[in-house]
Amino acid sequence: MTAAQIFNTALYRTRSPGVNWGGIPNPAGGAYTPLAALYALVNQGYGELLARSVDYLAQCAIPCSFVTANAGTPAALSIPLSPIPAGAGVNPSALKVLEMKYTQAGGNTYYVPQYSSARFRAATGAYLNVAQYGAFPYFASQQFGQKALAIWQGFAVDGDTVTLTVIPDVTDANNVATAANGGPIALPTDVPLGPSAFHMALVEYLVYQIAQGQENLGNIAQAALAAWNEYIEAMGEFGSAFGEGDPEQGTEDPWVSAWLMTRDL
Repeated sequence: MTAAQIFNTALYRTRSPGVNWGGIPNPAGGAYTPLAALYALVNQGYGELLARSVDYLAQCAIPCSFVTANAGTPAALSIPLSPIPAGAGVNPSALKVLEMKYTQAGGNTYYVPQYSSARFRAATGAYLNVAQYGAFPYFASQQFGQKALAIWQGFAVDGDTVTLTVIPDVTDANNVATAANGGPIALPTDVPLGPSAFHMALVEYLVYQIAQGQENLGNIAQAALAAWNEYIEAMGEFGSAFGEGDPEQGTEDPWVSAWLMTRDL
């Protein structure tokens, strides 16, 4: 659904003025919720949707690439995530980093393992800013969910390419990317990331926000809130059964592992 479709549906559901099917809603005349408020509210719901589903919705992930700079300096020991450094275009801010790839100018690509905060601290001997730089990072960590990705070892070469696959943070004030590139919804034609089957969740969020302040729409507000939470649960169930699913639920088959160790690979 486009932003205009989400807005029109929410206004129609709450019997608010300004509905314009097939076009941009115009709720200015006597409306409870002006257009600017609709954008603010839908992005708040969009951000909450991504945050509450971050461990499941790999379908909302986008790749963001940029070229390394400041090699051999302390700045090469971490990657800012608010926003991610610009590449060919403007990159968004990241809520969570799912994967990191490092491609050398010569063409070799390395996948950089993501460590938990505790494991990263242990692997670096708790010296998070140790001045060691090399051809590519050995591991990385978004420690404690911060807006930076700590890496070790740091970049030693300028001009290599880093690609981060991330769940974007659409409510971050520094995120000025387009909606298609993980930025907030800003235009009537913008479409949220993720499976279109769950875009109605944002309609329910808007209906709840619009209706909760109106005495005659109390039942509608409560029904919309219940539907919003049901969509969040359904998205988690869908994500658990699709693609990578919940990474925390990954298991290892000891029989398969033992068999692979005997293989002459």
